[in-house]
Amino acid sequence: LHPSPFSYSTARGAMATKKSTEYSNVPHGRDEIQPLQPATESEHNEEDHDDDDCDECPVELQLFRWENILIPACYLCVGLIQGLNRPLLNVYPLDLGANEAQQATISLVLVIPATMKIIFGFLSDNFPILGYRRKSYMLIGWLSVTFVMILLHQSADLAMSYNESGDPIPPKDAPSIELVSIAFLVSSIGMWMADVMGDSIVAEKARLEPTSRKGQLQSTCYASRFFGLMVA
Repeated sequence: LHPSPFSYSTARGAMATKKSTEYSNVPHGRDEIQPLQPATESEHNEEDHDDDDCDECPVELQLFRWENILIPACYLCVGLIQGLNRPLLNVYPLDLGANEAQQATISLVLVIPATMKIIFGFLSDNFPILGYRRKSYMLIGWLSVTFVMILLHQSADLAMSYNESGDPIPPKDAPSIELVSIAFLVSSIGMWMADVMGDSIVAEKARLEPTSRKGQLQSTCYASRFFGLMVA
Protein backbone atom coordinates (compact mmCIF):
# COMPACT_ATOMS: atom_id res chain seq x y z
CA LEU A 1 0.00 0.00 0.00
CA HIS A 2 1.30 3.44 -0.89
CA PRO A 3 0.72 6.28 1.50
CA SER A 4 -1.51 9.06 0.34
CA PRO A 5 0.19 12.29 -0.73
CA PHE A 6 -1.32 14.06 2.23
CA SER A 7 0.08 11.62 4.82
CA TYR A 8 3.52 11.57 3.12
CA SER A 9 3.87 15.36 3.11
CA THR A 10 2.67 15.52 6.68
CA ALA A 11 5.25 12.96 7.81
CA ARG A 12 8.03 14.73 5.86
CA GLY A 13 7.15 18.08 7.43
CA ALA A 14 7.21 16.54 10.91
CA MET A 15 10.67 15.04 10.27
CA ALA A 16 12.02 18.41 9.01
CA THR A 17 10.64 20.15 12.08
CA LYS A 18 12.27 17.60 14.38
CA LYS A 19 15.59 17.87 12.52
CA SER A 20 15.64 21.67 12.69
CA THR A 21 14.84 21.50 16.42
CA GLU A 22 17.71 19.11 17.04
CA TYR A 23 20.11 21.26 14.98
CA SER A 24 19.20 24.38 16.91
CA ASN A 25 20.32 22.67 20.12
CA VAL A 26 23.80 22.00 18.72
CA PRO A 27 26.33 24.81 19.48
CA HIS A 28 27.78 26.60 16.45
CA GLY A 29 31.50 26.34 15.68
CA ARG A 30 33.87 29.28 16.04
CA ASP A 31 34.37 29.47 12.28
CA GLU A 32 30.66 29.64 11.53
CA ILE A 33 28.84 32.89 10.99
CA GLN A 34 26.45 33.41 13.85
CA PRO A 35 23.01 34.77 13.05
CA LEU A 36 22.51 38.38 14.02
CA GLN A 37 20.12 38.80 16.90
CA PRO A 38 18.39 42.12 17.54
CA ALA A 39 19.98 43.91 20.49
CA THR A 40 17.87 44.42 23.55
CA GLU A 41 17.44 47.78 25.28
CA SER A 42 19.82 46.76 28.07
CA GLU A 43 22.53 45.88 25.52
CA HIS A 44 22.12 49.26 23.85
CA ASN A 45 22.51 51.00 27.20
CA GLU A 46 25.61 48.94 27.93
CA GLU A 47 27.15 49.89 24.56
CA ASP A 48 26.43 53.56 25.19
CA HIS A 49 28.06 53.26 28.59
CA ASP A 50 31.14 51.66 27.09
CA ASP A 51 31.45 54.42 24.49
CA ASP A 52 31.31 57.08 27.20
CA ASP A 53 34.06 55.40 29.20
CA CYS A 54 37.42 56.60 27.85
CA ASP A 55 39.21 53.55 29.26
CA GLU A 56 37.29 51.36 26.81
CA CYS A 57 38.45 53.42 23.80
CA PRO A 58 41.35 52.20 21.67
CA VAL A 59 44.76 53.22 22.93
CA GLU A 60 45.27 55.25 19.75
CA LEU A 61 42.43 57.59 20.77
CA GLN A 62 43.67 58.26 24.31
CA LEU A 63 45.71 61.38 23.61
CA PHE A 64 46.99 61.88 27.12
CA ARG A 65 48.71 58.53 27.36
CA TRP A 66 52.49 58.72 27.22
CA GLU A 67 52.64 57.16 23.73
CA ASN A 68 50.23 59.78 22.33
CA ILE A 69 51.01 62.85 24.44
CA LEU A 70 53.19 64.41 21.73
CA ILE A 71 50.12 64.96 19.52
CA PRO A 72 48.37 67.50 21.80
CA ALA A 73 51.83 68.84 22.73
CA CYS A 74 52.44 69.58 19.04
CA TYR A 75 49.22 71.56 18.81
CA LEU A 76 50.03 73.38 22.04
CA CYS A 77 53.45 74.44 20.71
CA VAL A 78 51.92 75.62 17.44
CA GLY A 79 49.53 77.83 19.39
CA LEU A 80 52.33 79.22 21.56
CA ILE A 81 54.54 80.06 18.59
CA GLN A 82 51.69 81.65 16.65
CA GLY A 83 50.75 83.75 19.64
CA LEU A 84 54.32 84.92 20.26
CA ASN A 85 55.54 85.49 16.70
CA ARG A 86 52.95 87.98 15.55
CA PRO A 87 53.36 90.62 18.31
CA LEU A 88 57.14 90.17 18.33
CA LEU A 89 57.54 90.75 14.59
CA ASN A 90 55.20 93.72 14.71
CA VAL A 91 57.42 95.55 17.23
CA TYR A 92 60.96 94.20 17.27
CA PRO A 93 61.94 95.05 13.65
CA LEU A 94 60.80 98.63 14.22
CA ASP A 95 63.10 98.84 17.23
CA LEU A 96 65.93 97.66 14.97
CA GLY A 97 65.22 100.51 12.56
CA ALA A 98 63.34 98.62 9.83
CA ASN A 99 61.63 100.74 7.20
CA GLU A 100 58.10 100.14 5.93
CA ALA A 101 59.17 97.88 3.06
CA GLN A 102 61.24 95.70 5.38
CA GLN A 103 58.39 95.54 7.87
CA ALA A 104 55.99 94.39 5.15
CA THR A 105 58.49 91.73 4.02
CA ILE A 106 58.84 90.39 7.54
CA SER A 107 55.06 90.19 7.87
CA LEU A 108 54.95 88.01 4.75
CA VAL A 109 57.47 85.67 6.34
CA LEU A 110 54.76 84.31 8.63
CA VAL A 111 52.24 83.90 5.80
CA ILE A 112 54.26 82.24 3.04
CA PRO A 113 55.01 78.93 4.85
CA ALA A 114 51.30 78.45 5.56
CA THR A 115 50.70 78.23 1.81
CA MET A 116 53.18 75.33 1.55
CA LYS A 117 51.02 72.86 3.50
CA ILE A 118 50.13 70.86 0.42
CA ILE A 119 53.85 70.45 -0.36
CA PHE A 120 54.53 69.11 3.13
CA GLY A 121 51.65 66.66 2.78
CA PHE A 122 52.89 65.49 -0.62
CA LEU A 123 56.42 64.92 0.71
CA SER A 124 55.24 62.92 3.71
CA ASP A 125 52.89 60.80 1.61
CA ASN A 126 55.43 59.87 -1.06
CA PHE A 127 58.85 60.05 0.61
CA PRO A 128 58.85 58.40 4.05
CA ILE A 129 61.99 58.71 6.15
CA LEU A 130 63.16 55.56 7.95
CA GLY A 131 59.75 54.05 7.29
CA TYR A 132 57.81 56.89 8.97
CA ARG A 133 55.61 59.21 6.94
CA ARG A 134 54.51 61.59 9.72
CA LYS A 135 56.69 61.35 12.79
CA SER A 136 59.96 61.87 10.93
CA TYR A 137 58.77 65.07 9.26
CA MET A 138 57.27 66.31 12.51
CA LEU A 139 60.63 65.78 14.22
CA ILE A 140 62.43 67.61 11.41
CA GLY A 141 60.02 70.52 11.74
CA TRP A 142 60.47 70.99 15.48
CA LEU A 143 64.24 70.48 15.25
CA SER A 144 64.35 73.25 12.63
CA VAL A 145 62.45 75.61 14.91
CA THR A 146 64.69 74.80 17.87
CA PHE A 147 67.95 75.03 15.93
CA VAL A 148 67.23 78.36 14.23
CA MET A 149 66.02 80.01 17.44
CA ILE A 150 69.13 78.86 19.33
CA LEU A 151 71.31 80.06 16.44
CA LEU A 152 69.63 83.47 16.44
CA HIS A 153 70.03 83.79 20.20
CA GLN A 154 73.70 82.80 20.17
CA SER A 155 74.76 84.83 17.13
CA ALA A 156 73.27 88.18 18.13
CA ASP A 157 72.31 90.26 21.13
CA LEU A 158 68.54 90.35 21.24
CA ALA A 159 68.27 92.62 24.27
CA MET A 160 66.82 96.07 23.70
CA SER A 161 67.18 99.10 25.95
CA TYR A 162 65.22 102.36 25.90
CA ASN A 163 66.11 105.93 26.81
CA GLU A 164 64.07 108.22 29.01
CA SER A 165 61.86 109.33 26.14
CA GLY A 166 61.06 105.71 25.23
CA ASP A 167 63.14 105.51 22.06
CA PRO A 168 64.80 102.11 21.45
CA ILE A 169 68.58 101.79 21.70
CA PRO A 170 69.73 98.69 19.78
CA PRO A 171 72.86 96.97 21.11
CA LYS A 172 76.08 96.78 19.11
CA ASP A 173 75.55 93.10 18.28
CA ALA A 174 71.88 93.48 17.38
CA PRO A 175 70.71 91.14 14.58
CA SER A 176 70.20 92.54 11.12
CA ILE A 177 66.79 92.71 9.52
CA GLU A 178 67.86 90.06 7.03
CA LEU A 179 68.95 87.67 9.78
CA VAL A 180 65.67 88.10 11.64
CA SER A 181 63.69 87.52 8.44
CA ILE A 182 65.56 84.34 7.53
CA ALA A 183 65.41 82.97 11.07
CA PHE A 184 61.65 83.43 11.36
CA LEU A 185 61.10 82.11 7.83
CA VAL A 186 62.87 78.84 8.67
CA SER A 187 61.06 78.71 12.01
CA SER A 188 57.67 79.19 10.33
CA ILE A 189 58.43 76.48 7.76
CA GLY A 190 59.33 74.03 10.53
CA MET A 191 56.26 74.92 12.58
CA TRP A 192 53.82 74.49 9.68
CA MET A 193 55.49 71.24 8.65
CA ALA A 194 54.95 69.87 12.14
CA ASP A 195 51.39 71.20 12.14
CA VAL A 196 50.56 69.39 8.88
CA MET A 197 51.97 66.15 10.26
CA GLY A 198 49.89 66.56 13.40
CA ASP A 199 46.74 67.09 11.33
CA SER A 200 47.54 63.99 9.27
CA ILE A 201 48.01 61.82 12.36
CA VAL A 202 44.76 63.06 13.89
CA ALA A 203 42.87 62.44 10.63
CA GLU A 204 44.15 58.86 10.54
CA LYS A 205 43.29 58.22 14.18
CA ALA A 206 39.82 59.74 13.76
CA ARG A 207 38.82 56.70 11.69
CA LEU A 208 38.95 54.61 14.87
CA GLU A 209 36.51 56.82 16.75
CA PRO A 210 33.18 55.20 17.65
CA THR A 211 30.05 56.92 16.43
CA SER A 212 29.22 58.39 19.83
CA ARG A 213 32.67 60.03 20.09
CA LYS A 214 33.04 61.43 16.57
CA GLY A 215 34.88 64.74 16.57
CA GLN A 216 36.22 64.58 20.12
CA LEU A 217 39.75 63.80 18.96
CA GLN A 218 40.03 66.88 16.78
CA SER A 219 38.26 69.01 19.37
CA THR A 220 40.82 68.07 22.00
CA CYS A 221 43.73 68.86 19.69
CA TYR A 222 42.40 72.25 18.63
CA ALA A 223 41.53 73.07 22.22
CA SER A 224 45.21 72.52 23.03
CA ARG A 225 46.16 74.82 20.17
CA PHE A 226 43.88 77.65 21.22
CA PHE A 227 44.99 77.23 24.83
CA GLY A 228 48.54 77.90 23.63
CA LEU A 229 47.32 81.01 21.79
CA MET A 230 45.57 82.19 24.92
CA VAL A 231 48.65 81.66 27.11
CA ALA A 232 50.92 83.42 24.59
